[in-house]
Amino acid sequence: MTATVRERLGASETADDALGKTRRRKTENSGSEPKEKMNKPEEKLALKVNVSYFGYIQRLLGVEKEETVGLKEGSLVSDLLLLLGEKHGDAFKNYAFKNGDSDLKSNLIMTLNGATIGQLNGIKTELKKGDRVLLMTLISGG
Repeated sequence: MTATVRERLGASETADDALGKTRRRKTENSGSEPKEKMNKPEEKLALKVNVSYFGYIQRLLGVEKEETVGLKEGSLVSDLLLLLGEKHGDAFKNYAFKNGDSDLKSNLIMTLNGATIGQLNGIKTELKKGDRVLLMTLISGG
């Protein structure tokens, strides 16, 4: 003896209710996301800064003379330095930072659009689109 649809579903659920649930389950399990999620644009890094390396730091990091780095709008020089530390690892961090901080050691000169960051607002200087940052080693000798 076969059970009727009503008996299998229970008295409170109709065949239409069951069909609706089946359709929802297929949609949920299909792996396709709603259009809002599929078309959601990724967060873009709107601020592009050119960083140039000269002297020992360029050789230490084994990098090209210049690279373009993407940051969020409103980023500071300290944000750039932390990003460079993440990107280039311990070699950059140990050479550039005082005590693991984002303050620069005195053996590294950093300019922003031709002015040393000491002439500006230090590591709290806000970066702007198209800024040019120069990192070079202080040369001393006798």
